[in-house]
Amino acid sequence: MAVEENLLFLALTETHLTYEHLNAGINMNHYSVYRADRQGRSHGGVANYIREDIAASAEVLTSFSNGTTELLVVFMKSINLLAITLYRPPNTTHGTFRQITQKIEQILSTLPNPNTEVIMSGDFNFPNINWPEMKTTGGTPNDKQQACDLIRLVENYFLFQLVTDPTRERNILDLIFSNNPNLLHSYEISDTIMSDHKLIKVKASISTTTTPISHVQNSTAEGTLSDLNFYSTEIEWEQLRTKLGEIDWINTMQGKDIDNILSLLTKICYETYKMHIPKKNKEKNKHEQNPTRQKNHHDKKTQVADETQEYHLPPQYESKSLKN
Repeated sequence: MAVEENLLFLALTETHLTYEHLNAGINMNHYSVYRADRQGRSHGGVANYIREDIAASAEVLTSFSNGTTELLVVFMKSINLLAITLYRPPNTTHGTFRQITQKIEQILSTLPNPNTEVIMSGDFNFPNINWPEMKTTGGTPNDKQQACDLIRLVENYFLFQLVTDPTRERNILDLIFSNNPNLLHSYEISDTIMSDHKLIKVKASISTTTTPISHVQNSTAEGTLSDLNFYSTEIEWEQLRTKLGEIDWINTMQGKDIDNILSLLTKICYETYKMHIPKKNKEKNKHEQNPTRQKNHHDKKTQVADETQEYHLPPQYESKSLKN
């Protein structure tokens, strides 16, 4: 997915990784992985996959776990972007979460460049926050304290929250913040087999001075595999299996190098799949930023990129899915 769409970076939470999982075992071509694994207990954890041309100048400012919550902060110098990824599970104590917010505050307050773009994302597990109104709407006293801490952090550093649709059942648990209303201009939410949370795909206007990675073009003139809705109840599975079984794969790929094989494989699969799998309704879960909310935040100049970069946030991504 990341390689196919040439994503800038991929942010993951609940990775379930430990010291036993080496980076070599979770490697993704053309991307560098950065991690903050759960310490002393199982589950939890966060990770970022950053495109290698951007990762060349990336610096990890914090990789932290207190055994309950995790925080990963990576500064991408070449695009002047600070990526903050965190996981806060339900039933987190106020003191435990306060460790996370204090570390974030310390980093945000000491940024050497005041024009640094900030993207903060993760699984926060705060269903009791009304983001349009920036206030709590119930929950335990412990949860309210932590929610107020987060709201205070967001207000103090002029961050706005992008996600306004449920990411798990009816709750908005997975959040994406930025300090620039012009940076993140739209997003899509979709189901994923990797988690009971939804996948969030965000489009951002980011100026890059590096050359994007060169890899096999995993698209056709008509579209890519990501255009198709693999969760649709209207997929004609039997016809699809039959059609794929009729293809003479050996003779088709005979004598071709690896790049041509991958390109041809993508084209054949797309041409076959599109006959039996409906396309996604992209506009259904795509949201443009509300100008009225943008007015509530400071104006900040930014250079808008000539091309749109994208990254994904799958809120939960278990370690078994990361293994080869």
